[in-house]
Amino acid sequence: MSRRRKSVAVALLLTTASAGAAWMIKRRQDGRRPHVGLYFEDGSMVSLPDTSPQATQLVELGREAVAIVRGA
Repeated sequence: MSRRRKSVAVALLLTTASAGAAWMIKRRQDGRRPHVGLYFEDGSMVSLPDTSPQATQLVELGREAVAIVRGA
């Protein structure tokens, strides 16, 4: 394998590894953010982030419920 091919392979490997690491970090952080999951009778589900106006009140109620349970 020529020197140029090796450096291209190393660059491709580093790019792929850093993109994968960034994706994993983002996915992990998204899982920790509060959100509202609305489940319907037909089995469908809609997830609303805590920043959406529709979910603000529900997220606050959820935080209060968790605080009550943890305090008991």
